[in-house]
Amino acid sequence: MSSKTFSDDNDEATRKGLRAGTWRFISGICLQNPSRKHGIFDDLESFHHVLIHHLLRYRSTKFRKFAYNLDMLFDSQAPPDTSIATYTGGEGKSAYFRCDFYPDEDWRLALAKPCADIVNAYRSMFAYVYLPDNLRSPFHEKREGDAIAALQSGDNILAIFNEHLNSPDSEWPADDCSCSIRVLVPPWADAIPTKCTVGYTSHEDFSSRGFVMSMATE
Repeated sequence: MSSKTFSDDNDEATRKGLRAGTWRFISGICLQNPSRKHGIFDDLESFHHVLIHHLLRYRSTKFRKFAYNLDMLFDSQAPPDTSIATYTGGEGKSAYFRCDFYPDEDWRLALAKPCADIVNAYRSMFAYVYLPDNLRSPFHEKREGDAIAALQSGDNILAIFNEHLNSPDSEWPADDCSCSIRVLVPPWADAIPTKCTVGYTSHEDFSSRGFVMSMATE
């Protein structure tokens, strides 16, 4: 899945610099620190962004400031840093992991309970890593270290998926179908469409449980 920039004179390769991956799904830390060596932690965070990107864009949700927050989370960037000749970003991802937008309760309203529980538990694994500097203390730094250590393999993430995918069938709605894809456009555009004509339309094509199960086994 490709990512878009909204600047006519800067393409994806220029924006990413030497970083590998699609801008929308690169970890916030890698976007903030272009010279950072990519690791397992970053892959696990990227997987989370892929998951919520699909759940947000293929679900009929009523999140506040939907288009603005989606752009902030997946496409925001800082002005180019001339000292390193590349773009930086990740502030939207930092805010997301701090629950500044898309808080846990909003996911519970938007998704089937087990699916929302996966998103919230998965996100919580990264919370201490993205604390702002003014909230850091020896206690928080220890929790950050514990979080980073827990994210050096996918075992803890798989445990989250396995726990909630084994929820009773009654917790997954029978009519759990997707909506047409919701178009992601810059919030400053004159017209912001909410849907386009392409996308999955049946329960067999895309359900939150089926999608999450397929991601967990890939």
